[in-house]
Amino acid sequence: MNVTTGLQSEFAERVLALRKPTLLVLTNGGPLAIDALVHTTRHSSLAAPGPAAIVEAFNPNTNGATALAKLVFGRECRWGKLPYTVYPASYAHLQDPANFDMSKAPGRSYKYYAGTPLFPFGT
Repeated sequence: MNVTTGLQSEFAERVLALRKPTLLVLTNGGPLAIDALVHTTRHSSLAAPGPAAIVEAFNPNTNGATALAKLVFGRECRWGKLPYTVYPASYAHLQDPANFDMSKAPGRSYKYYAGTPLFPFGT
């Protein structure tokens, strides 16, 4: 599981601290640890609410920005469901990445994960 790197998380927290309705758009190649952005920001003196909505755009192709803009601004309606379980950041410390046994605790995937996911499969 990847953890957000660089200044993206800090920037997102500062935007959320403005307490304006915010759409969080994720563009990445795999799951991210976004717990702090989902619930509340960590670094503001007054905890801010999480984003109003989150869009997982994965790695959009050359037309991805146009397609995303059409969806966000209501020109098209092709929203889908999350194709994998998003685990909390603590999952990286609980599961050995070399362990491919799906059912061994804490488990993997929507079928075997015994914990509470940040976002379940199909959200």
